[in-house]
Amino acid sequence: MTNKNDDRKDEDERSGPTKAYKDMDFMTSRAARSLRILSEFVEPEDRFARYNISDTIVFFGSARTLSKVQGEADLVAAQKHGGDVVAAQHNLEMSKYYEDARELSGRLTTWSKGLTDSTKRFVVCTGGGPGIMEAAN
Repeated sequence: MTNKNDDRKDEDERSGPTKAYKDMDFMTSRAARSLRILSEFVEPEDRFARYNISDTIVFFGSARTLSKVQGEADLVAAQKHGGDVVAAQHNLEMSKYYEDARELSGRLTTWSKGLTDSTKRFVVCTGGGPGIMEAAN
């Protein structure tokens, strides 16, 4: 019976050592964590350069902030089914920030697309998660 290391050794003897960046066992290991973190910084920077993006506007915010539509639906459900009405009312009040983020990102995008500069200026960028980041997307 051969194991993974034996297979690797046979490959190494034929073609030389596996490059570290091609070794997925290494790249997914704890030892390579700093490389993975660095790649999360370098890759987007490279992608922005390829697409000629010179400035970004980054939206961060609570992942728990709901849209107004969802907040209203949750309040109705809480009232109808004996849920936490106070929490649902609070979430509905906080949905203002979701809607504001949606409107602001839309306005910024429309404005930046109208700029005559040859670079792509002021591109909205988010973490993409739920809540405020979802609203900005």
